Amino acid sequence: MKASAAWRPTSATPRPWLRSFRGVGGRVLVSVEAHETVIGPAAREWDMVLIVEYRSRRKFLEMATDAEYLKIHEHRAPGLADSRLLAFEALCRLAARAASREAERRGEAVL
Repeated sequence: MKASAAWRPTSATPRPWLRSFRGVGGRVLVSVEAHETVIGPAAREWDMVLIVEYRSRRKFLEMATDAEYLKIHEHRAPGLADSRLLAFEALCRLAARAASREAERRGEAVL
């Protein structure tokens, strides 16, 4: 099994990492191929972008430290020349949380 095929979410190749991923409530939000850089270096640095969501950071860490996942994970590095792992939160959630905290601070009812 080619490493890159093992990690590509659209591949028909069996992907054992999906069991760990789905086991903690992970879901793929975006899976796209990158064709050219619009803003940034002219060289094509990325061929794929994958954005996933987990129920919580705790669930992500549960998966990332799972013995079965780590065993499968050894196939990831040979399939990637470069990668980034970024933790982020949707801005709309952050804004809603900030508005809720502000309303609580003012003593207003929060729905």
